Amino acid sequence: MIIRLVKYGGAMILLLFLNCGFKPPALDINPNLAKIYPGYKGGVARNGYNSSDESTRINPLWQIKFRYPLFYSPSLAGNYIFQPGIDKKIHVIDINTGVEFAEIKLRRSIGATPELADSFMAICEEGESSELLVINYVSGKLIWSAKTYKLSLPPLLYDNKIFWVDGKNRINAFQIDNGEKIWSNKLVSGFDSGPVINDSLLFISTRDNHLYCFDINNGKEVWKIISVGRTNSSPACFDDRLYICGADGNISCYNCSDGKLNWQHADQPRIFYSPVVDEEGVYYGSGNGRFVKLDRLNGKLIWDLEIDSPIRGTALLTSKMAIFTSLDFTVYMLDKNNGNIIQSYIVDGMVSAAPVVFDNKLFIATQDKILYCFNMTR
Repeated sequence: MIIRLVKYGGAMILLLFLNCGFKPPALDINPNLAKIYPGYKGGVARNGYNSSDESTRINPLWQIKFRYPLFYSPSLAGNYIFQPGIDKKIHVIDINTGVEFAEIKLRRSIGATPELADSFMAICEEGESSELLVINYVSGKLIWSAKTYKLSLPPLLYDNKIFWVDGKNRINAFQIDNGEKIWSNKLVSGFDSGPVINDSLLFISTRDNHLYCFDINNGKEVWKIISVGRTNSSPACFDDRLYICGADGNISCYNCSDGKLNWQHADQPRIFYSPVVDEEGVYYGSGNGRFVKLDRLNGKLIWDLEIDSPIRGTALLTSKMAIFTSLDFTVYMLDKNNGNIIQSYIVDGMVSAAPVVFDNKLFIATQDKILYCFNMTR
């Protein structure tokens, strides 16, 4: 039995395929934020850090194969996984069994990981007539939508607001429950990545090498600087500092309050994805096959690990490990203290989606059409 949530015109309609007339069970969703993995890199700070998990080993639990490659990470709430596919569907999967429970069917392809907050789901479509959709993912009802003008980058849900960028070079803030506009700022240049939030401040980088900071409540510009180079990945916030990886190999740290440059580390070019940050370090992978940890406070190199394959995906941090994937089809788990490999696991295809850790489980979405689930243990 699969429930299909299908969008027709301006409404989201719930189509139920039932066996013997039985009513399908409701999604067992707990609105407690501790029971939600809200989206890309696990939260609005985009730092990719899950401090609650102290696991050091993984064991395969289940896997589910789809008809098409998977390019984006899932979001999770309660006992359910929301896996975006290029088949214009969000696949709703039971977290414990890997059995598909429902589908949210859209008119267009999905261009980013869905973002969750309470019962709200924000989805960015891609294509000529792309839209930002805000739905109630329990009932399947479309609440409101807005045009994104061919740009599909992850939005943010925070403090009953939604923040997103569009193809007209605008950063927008709307009420999440009704789509009422709060503010909208038009910038000179467009975007390669979505916004990041730290407390009451929103940060966005643009293609003309500028870094902007706005007040999330009224959209007023707090500061603007010319950063060290263009980045094609999102910044990350931790402890009132903003960290950015530039494609030219420069990694930079700025004060969130005033945009002052604290330090810059010069690495080699071909850094394609954003950093992850915890109390001690800034971690990133490079196109020349190095995974690096820098001191978070001064940018000095702590350790690096060389592998034989380019690293094209964003990593994830737990209390004990740094987890990342590379183009050699391998999932690496490193000891964060020294960079030693604790464990590795070979999948059947390339991985571009960031790893996800939730409820002592690790999820890896791969381009070989498989979503892998691993149990995490100490």
